[in-house]
Amino acid sequence: MKRIILSSVAFSALLLMGCGGSSSSGGSTGGSSGSVSGTVSGSYYEGAIVCFDTDGDGSCTGEASSTTSDVNGDYTLSGDGSYPIIAEIPVGAKKHTVLGDTGVDINASTKTVFAIPANAIAQAQVDGGKVVISAISTKLYTYVKDHSSDSIETAMQAVANILGVDKANLLKDFNNAAVSAATRATLKTKADTLLEAIKGKATIAEVKTAADSFVSTLTLPENIDVVRASN
Repeated sequence: MKRIILSSVAFSALLLMGCGGSSSSGGSTGGSSGSVSGTVSGSYYEGAIVCFDTDGDGSCTGEASSTTSDVNGDYTLSGDGSYPIIAEIPVGAKKHTVLGDTGVDINASTKTVFAIPANAIAQAQVDGGKVVISAISTKLYTYVKDHSSDSIETAMQAVANILGVDKANLLKDFNNAAVSAATRATLKTKADTLLEAIKGKATIAEVKTAADSFVSTLTLPENIDVVRASN
């Protein structure tokens, strides 16, 4: 009887230890133990400083979780994606038109800032697996700033309407051959046009002003039919 009791106690202890282990492991899979990967795109930006904007100042200065995009424009950040991602493209960074080319130095006197809102990160991962940070994601970021009560679905639809693209493709990687050629061409054209508006804007506030003014140019009388057609 004693042996049976002791065996039962030992078995119960093992069960408790197992439950404890599962609880600890489960806790470690969330929070800052995760990671977010993607590309700084326009086509590919090498040398961009990428970070989670934990303090909300729109820059990577002082951020603990930051990295630099590689020759393919790719980055990986440690964290769970609960903060916006900022990509600062400094003077001296390179832009690659295609993978493997020598690239060209960024032609700007100051850095350019890209961003994506926190509530779009999960959506971007669902749609393409990679979080693409580009002029288009930056437009979505600035829109969300002004419409914080909107759901991300509503915000994405609004920006898609402004740009004249399909909402389902808004955050897609327009360098990815798996995306249709027509969609890639449309997204890249919109990204390049937006980039001209925000290029060389060193702060997120300047970027927002430039991105907002870009929208106003779409609503000039000669362009009003284009806007209506996209709604």
